[in-house]
Amino acid sequence: MITVEKFFCFLELKWGMLAIGIIQIILTIVGGIFIQPGYLIFGFVQFAVFILFLISCILLIVAAFVPKKPLVLCYLIMAALLILVAIITIIICAILGYNEVLSYIFSVIIIILGIYFWICAYSYYQQI
Repeated sequence: MITVEKFFCFLELKWGMLAIGIIQIILTIVGGIFIQPGYLIFGFVQFAVFILFLISCILLIVAAFVPKKPLVLCYLIMAALLILVAIITIIICAILGYNEVLSYIFSVIIIILGIYFWICAYSYYQQI
């Protein structure tokens, strides 16, 4: 498995978890505004995942100060689920013919950053 020693090559992973938690909270709130729900039922799934992911980001921030593996594991699970939901959202929006480029761009940003943040959190999980 790929791991990293530092967050963005200069921060310790502990402080990286704090940064990831804050950045992900902001991106999730903004993403909830810009990402278009596909079907009505999937909109409810997106909302539930966003709420659970916000809670897991708070737990990740706590894990930066109280290094406990279950706190990071909660984030790892929810981050993987959020990446999956972002991919499904792109597919559904493309199938339904949504032409809002901002929605697609934001989903791709969430996926790319989400994968890097997941790798950093996994590295921190291995470290503690």
